[in-house]
Amino acid sequence: MSQTNTQPDESHHSRDISPVTSTHAGLASSTAESLDVAASHPEKSGRASTSALNRPQLLAKRYSSNMEGLLLSPVRLETQAEYARDGNLWQAVWAGNFDQVQQYSQEPFNFGDSGIPDALANKSCLRGDLERGPEGETILHIAIIAKHVKITRWIVSTFPGLLNETYTGARYLGETALHVAVVVNKDPDDTVKFLVDSGASVNGPHAAGTEFLKESDQGSIYFGSTVLHFAVSNGHSKTVQYLIQHANASLVDVDIYGNNVLHLWAYHGAKDLGLYKFLVDQNRADLRAGRTSVDISKARNKDNLTSFQVGVARGHVNVLEAIKEPLWQFGIVRCYKVPLDDIEPLQPHFTRSPTRKNWLVEEKTLGRVSKSVIEIAAERQDKNIISHPLLDAVIKIKWALYGRTRFIRQLIETALLIVCFTTMISLMPSHPGDRQSYVLSSTNRHPIVRLVFEIASLLGTFIVIGGELGELRVQGLYYFRGLGAEENIVQWLFCVLVWLVPIFRWGFAGTCPAGNESCLMRGRDAENVILGLAAIMGWVYMMTFGKGFANIGPLILIIKKMILEDFVRWLVLYLCLTIGTTCALFLQMQNTPYVRPEIDSKTGIFEGKVETVDIIQPQDWVEFAGAALWTTRFIFMQAFFDHFRMGGIAWFTEAVFIVYGFVVCILLFNVLIASLAETLKKVARESRNVWKVQFALMQIQIDKQLSDAAHRNILTHIGWTEEPTQHQCASRYLIFTERDVIKHDSKTRQSHKKQEIVSMVIARDDAGKQIQIHTKNKHWTGWDHDLRRGLSRFMSLD
Repeated sequence: MSQTNTQPDESHHSRDISPVTSTHAGLASSTAESLDVAASHPEKSGRASTSALNRPQLLAKRYSSNMEGLLLSPVRLETQAEYARDGNLWQAVWAGNFDQVQQYSQEPFNFGDSGIPDALANKSCLRGDLERGPEGETILHIAIIAKHVKITRWIVSTFPGLLNETYTGARYLGETALHVAVVVNKDPDDTVKFLVDSGASVNGPHAAGTEFLKESDQGSIYFGSTVLHFAVSNGHSKTVQYLIQHANASLVDVDIYGNNVLHLWAYHGAKDLGLYKFLVDQNRADLRAGRTSVDISKARNKDNLTSFQVGVARGHVNVLEAIKEPLWQFGIVRCYKVPLDDIEPLQPHFTRSPTRKNWLVEEKTLGRVSKSVIEIAAERQDKNIISHPLLDAVIKIKWALYGRTRFIRQLIETALLIVCFTTMISLMPSHPGDRQSYVLSSTNRHPIVRLVFEIASLLGTFIVIGGELGELRVQGLYYFRGLGAEENIVQWLFCVLVWLVPIFRWGFAGTCPAGNESCLMRGRDAENVILGLAAIMGWVYMMTFGKGFANIGPLILIIKKMILEDFVRWLVLYLCLTIGTTCALFLQMQNTPYVRPEIDSKTGIFEGKVETVDIIQPQDWVEFAGAALWTTRFIFMQAFFDHFRMGGIAWFTEAVFIVYGFVVCILLFNVLIASLAETLKKVARESRNVWKVQFALMQIQIDKQLSDAAHRNILTHIGWTEEPTQHQCASRYLIFTERDVIKHDSKTRQSHKKQEIVSMVIARDDAGKQIQIHTKNKHWTGWDHDLRRGLSRFMSLD
């Protein structure tokens, strides 16, 4: 069933397959080519054309051992013989030649090369009933694919046993004629209704071929397994309605991944909201009538994901509109109810696991019962979903209630630690002996103050790591590769480097012989390097807190993107040019003495003479490392042209210098500037939404740091429930009111309609009254006034 486009998208919904232009349903490419020739030049094909079929597969019914009758289970047989004498049945079906189909399909089936003993061969069997294509398809499959309605009806009436026959090849195993019909026909008229009325099975068999797997499992056309799955995956709403209302198609059947019809609707784009509503309404009607006990909107697949979460995981924003349950509408203003439990990370069925083993089990099942929608979208860096008004409002609620308080507390604690460490460095004496001594002297002016800041820095890092060890113990290696991994790594590097300072200061000094000043100086130099790296790590970690500020956060993301993308690409080009130039100049300059021009001490004018100094420092041209350093210094305008006039081959050395200067200092640097400017322009347009993703990740990190008591308290207060009094295990909702607004884009000078949330009911207070917030307030300063007004016990989250 090879397709030009192997992605399971809307292009499959209306594919028009003809025997001349396409292939389908398991016909191999060589087979398709032969069919093309036969269809376009039937006079050339003749009866020998079937030999082009690559090892055609036969399906023969066998007798039981006691010869009492035919078994219902057929056996596929293969033969190496060419079917030259069997005529061109397959080409006739593809081409829509009704007369030839009638003729060839009703010829007796040739058992001569099939390997079936003569005693078991039924001489009355016809080719149309038994013959199979390369993937085990029947002529009925091909007639439906080619959209030959007349031939399809004739085949069904003549060979009714083919109606529920499936592909028998591994690639499309289990696909019936009705599976094919609901895909190639948008409407149920003609073929689909005819097949159902003729007795085609709607709820079985299930398609299970390898091509029907997900892309991640090397499949190409993942449409589920049942006939209804295939219709839903292709968005054929009328066919779906017909199958459910008139053919009793099952809504609760799942495929090998545990996905039901809503999962597949969400997987393939969640475009038709009307189809979603129809499926949900039909399922609820079945629930009320007692015909099923499965709520497909809440059912989870084998990854523990609901259809809503599957749609978010696939990046389909429309799925957020589908979960809105309308309460009332008045003109352009509407009120909806939205289930909260699967949206935000604090789910009522989650209990913090005390061991790393259990935590890893939870992670393999996508966390808790499953990862929340916010977590899924944030991990995918999906700015469109995170920026959706619904998720944006939920994140702001959490931020106002407890996220901001915890963020500010962490910011203050980290700032105090970094400031203490920086002050300690500013008071650090130069001599290693003074660093080990805390006695006041002319070279050690503030020893006691320095000691206080050193102790504060060490204690601060111990407290920080003590808090992180709990998360590390629970999360294991995921701590360094999951959410917030970059911040965790920088934080640990800073703390470890701070701990190395006393080790080098006193440990290294103990290995130095008495009176060996140079050994102590080497220890001091190593300590200085460690202190410098620790200061860089500390202030970089401090910079990550900018994600909590709407004005600073986007700027940090722009700088990060410039460094990691544009600068890295530019650096690759620069290193290639610089290393090559270094090699050329090193060979010319390695035996050249250092040249210093003679300048008149009174006039300051160069007198045309040079002074040759035979002493050449190691970092200069005499060594390759020195040559690389000098070449790098060119970009900082540190090169002297007269040096290259003393090279081995002066003209060659000067030419290399001039070309390198032009290419690097002029062309390459201008390319870097232009690239950075373009990135700034592109990222700045969407930096706000990109920052919202980072803001969501930060809020998720705060959620993971909550104690169990705080977790339970938040669950009790966030989320409106049907019950007058809240309970942490009750189903939670948000009730929000939105209105249509017209937004004007000043850049494009176009207007477009958007939905704007104006108010939300987010919980009940202790008296059972609804707590409503107004979303016009800024998330940094205003939301908590509305929220905390009704949450009398929320001040004691910890």
